[in-house]
Amino acid sequence: MSSSKVLLQYNMKRKDIKLLSCIICIILILLISRFIPSDSISCYVRITESGKETGIYPLDVDADITLSHNTIHIEDSVVSVTDADCPDRLCIHQGGISKPGQVIACLPGRTVIQIVANDFPSMTSPMTYSGIHFDTLVDVKIYDISASSDLPDIIRNECTRYEYICSRTDKDSELYRLNHRLISNRRDFNYNGMTVTAYRVSSELYDMISAGISAYRQSDGLFDISIAPVSQLWSFSDGEHSIPSSQDVALALTHVSADNIILFEDHYIGFKDEDCMIDLGGLAKGYIGDRLYDTLKEHGVSSALISLGGNVVALGDKAGRDFTVGIRQPFASGNEAALTLSVSDTSVITSGTYERYFISDGRLYHHILDPTTGYPFDTDLSSATVTGCSSVNGDILSTVLLAEGSARATRHADRLKNEDIAVILIDNNGDIIYNSCS
Repeated sequence: MSSSKVLLQYNMKRKDIKLLSCIICIILILLISRFIPSDSISCYVRITESGKETGIYPLDVDADITLSHNTIHIEDSVVSVTDADCPDRLCIHQGGISKPGQVIACLPGRTVIQIVANDFPSMTSPMTYSGIHFDTLVDVKIYDISASSDLPDIIRNECTRYEYICSRTDKDSELYRLNHRLISNRRDFNYNGMTVTAYRVSSELYDMISAGISAYRQSDGLFDISIAPVSQLWSFSDGEHSIPSSQDVALALTHVSADNIILFEDHYIGFKDEDCMIDLGGLAKGYIGDRLYDTLKEHGVSSALISLGGNVVALGDKAGRDFTVGIRQPFASGNEAALTLSVSDTSVITSGTYERYFISDGRLYHHILDPTTGYPFDTDLSSATVTGCSSVNGDILSTVLLAEGSARATRHADRLKNEDIAVILIDNNGDIIYNSCS
């Protein structure tokens, strides 16, 4: 056989081997791809009710899931709850959710519907905790790959602990027992020549009450944690709203003044007025946001985003980039943003008349009550946002600015620039009338 024929046969064999190798590679790729999950298969829908997990469902399987309070739908790898499926229409929607970390929360059912990725934390799939606490959605995203897997449980336990400290309505809470003088650890103090019985409370509750009294003095009484006798007359959390009588409001107002609260040494709290009661709703979420920030830092976390309703606290940044935080457009359907901010290692706190309200006879009644009238503040602002300070100070400041109305709030915000605190004000027309964040 000639050398040319041998060479031709050799080249043909090489081509056959290459072709066969390619075919084998393709077959292997196809086989391997069957075991590599797609984006939708690698995600699942996790449902918790009252803090307990009730089910996990693949995101790529269409299903209608009936819960104790409503029905959720999974279709084409999108999760949704329609108004028709939530009787009280009090779900916090993000529209249809489809990505890890997105959440739908239903407050009446204390239900959290969350999309979760496989247990491989990454910058695009953070470790998360979501739950209903303090009548709001608590959502914490941790972006540290090395963060302990115990952190979601730690966060849940901390939120539950604070509920038992500062809830005004839970009969087992420390604040409820203080308000109703049920704390057994008590002693008498001499105060300006009179004997006052005081009750020993936890350091956390003492700190919150102390912050509230300071805010009362700095705001000339505009921010008053002794509003509880009035706030218990109102309801903004269910479908049966009623306006209290002027007589009931007038009687309750006689017991409203933070001057009636006395701070004693060793975490003792006393009252000049035996019917004085405390409501920490105006600062508790801010205080807890700061404490969750501290807890994460203590566990070595350097990148996280903490959200408690309108309160957002950024710990560090996101892999060298700022976090993006949206400021909600008041009264807009869904989660439409009026603007977005780029922030790192700071808080962004918003108070708004749109958060809890009802309309009666064409008038809007919101949950931020005026301690001088017992009725919602008459303000031409629907939203006030503060950034650049601690979460608890931002919670207090945003409430005060909203209560002041646009003219006073604008002058106040100008003064805050000297403290490197930025403010955004949105009026009742939905227009941004002040923005020192830019």
